[in-house]
Amino acid sequence: MRKLVVAGVVLPALLLASAGHAADLPRRYAPAYAPPLVPIFTWTGFYGGIVGGYGFGDFNGRGKAIAGSPNGGLVGGTLGYNYQLPNNIVIGLEGDVAYAGIGNTQTTAGPVTAKNTLNLQTTVRGRVGYAVNRMLFYATGGYAGGNLHTTVYDVPAGFYAANGNFLSGYAIGAGAEYAIMPNLSGKIEYLYSDLGKGDNFVGTPDATRVGVSTSDIRVGLNYHF
Repeated sequence: MRKLVVAGVVLPALLLASAGHAADLPRRYAPAYAPPLVPIFTWTGFYGGIVGGYGFGDFNGRGKAIAGSPNGGLVGGTLGYNYQLPNNIVIGLEGDVAYAGIGNTQTTAGPVTAKNTLNLQTTVRGRVGYAVNRMLFYATGGYAGGNLHTTVYDVPAGFYAANGNFLSGYAIGAGAEYAIMPNLSGKIEYLYSDLGKGDNFVGTPDATRVGVSTSDIRVGLNYHF
């Protein structure tokens, strides 16, 4: 009887002591903690947006209908595609069309009054840049075209005429673009364009060959699809 009583007292005490000792042992496997996934920004993909700015430059050539140094604003749209390589080099292709008012009026002896206005600009350019996370620095170059509208009023000759010429040449430049949000970026760029020369009023006393070169400071806002 005494043995049963002792066993009834000792056995529960041993079980409680074992349970307490087991609770004090370090756990073999700590609970895993997974930090939240932060998406890595990439410039790869299609985009479209708006562009605007200010242009200035030079009208050059021969004839009476040359109007000196033009300046004025521009606004238009942009479409493009970027591909970001593993080494953070970004290559792409971009096209834009902008309505412009880059022009000048000049009156010379005679009097002869000439007005030249570049009223449309378009480019198709390659881009190569380097990305620092959300910041992209790039160089760009390719095709450039524009519509040059020319008028001349030659008082002594009694001649007035207007003419439009679509000119083609090249554009080169550089810029920087920053991703404000994952799908929205803003950019600023400088673009130099040489559109070559075009002939106006052929066969008249005011026949003119006009060349156009411009420097544009542009800002833009792009949506990335």
